[in-house]
Amino acid sequence: MDQQAGLAFLPVMVLSTVTASASLQGPSAASEDDDQEKWLDDKLQQISSLDFYDFLAFSKFNRRVDWPEGLHHVKSTCQDFLDFDQENGGRASKVWPSFLCEAYPFLRGATSCLEMMVLVAERFLFNLVNFNELDQLEFVEFCAGRAHLSREMLRQGFHQGASVDILFHPHHDMLSSKGLRTWFDMVVASRRKSLHWFATRCSSFVPLCISQSMRYEENSFYGDRSRPWVEQGNLQQEVTAMMMFFSFLLDCIPVLEQPTGSVLPKLPSLRNVLWFFDFKKTVTYMGSFAGPTSKPLQIWHPSSGPGSLFAAIARPRPDGLDNLASSGQSWDGSHTYTGNKEMLIESEHYTPEFGACVAQIYEQIRAS
Repeated sequence: MDQQAGLAFLPVMVLSTVTASASLQGPSAASEDDDQEKWLDDKLQQISSLDFYDFLAFSKFNRRVDWPEGLHHVKSTCQDFLDFDQENGGRASKVWPSFLCEAYPFLRGATSCLEMMVLVAERFLFNLVNFNELDQLEFVEFCAGRAHLSREMLRQGFHQGASVDILFHPHHDMLSSKGLRTWFDMVVASRRKSLHWFATRCSSFVPLCISQSMRYEENSFYGDRSRPWVEQGNLQQEVTAMMMFFSFLLDCIPVLEQPTGSVLPKLPSLRNVLWFFDFKKTVTYMGSFAGPTSKPLQIWHPSSGPGSLFAAIARPRPDGLDNLASSGQSWDGSHTYTGNKEMLIESEHYTPEFGACVAQIYEQIRAS
């Protein structure tokens, strides 16, 4: 089966004019006298306060969709992935059911992981067939931090979005039951070719913390799981992998951003998703987008189809900028890493220039 084809090549059978909740309606046109930055501030406040209550119209399970081709695609792709996962350690097959049941307790009555996954995906198919596209999300920025990317997406004209971070709302915590449901509901409330940007917290996955996290190939990069912050990172990786799987399955465009030294993409569940859907790694530098340091980034995106356009985010390493961290060697020959704390904190956030680049690439995708 060509995993790159997916829903994009399946015709949608019917589109009704069901209207979503008022909180998801597009903004009225700002008058010429309005201050754009004030409008952006207000809109960003709105889209960063959304949670699963705002998506109730999209999240009902007691509905079935009359779209045999779409259901066949979903079920066969889920089965193919679970088979692939089993051949490569079976981590997702073992762990994902617990997350699915945490988000939707009634799924505990399902007989298999496959049944759970299909039930979740079927809601997207129903929404795609029965809701007006204008009521569905154009983008979601997960783990948004200061939401500079979301701000630039809004500035570019993509007004139907969501900005998600535990700093914004307690229901944005991906490791809580309500947070998981919020993340799932935002994915299934998205339109085709919507952008799902994942900037999962990287602190336990980078070389700077390796002496404590102990993430090595020998332990599949799970690290010292007795340390709560390491295990929390492992669980966040599972949620990221699961959301990226459903995003791509449902013909959206998931993109993962991490520092180049992060081993997050090497953990089994996420690695298997990236392998299964043939994702590509593109390297760029925040310093090329007016960042205070060079900060190399790895951007994982689809290798073909519309999402492949994110390869255009690549930039050469800028000259004359400091590195965030430096490596050395201790008395016993082991590697050591040191970093500038203030610069590390500042570098966690995207520059407006980086957000604008992402928004412009996405504009090309939507126009294609």
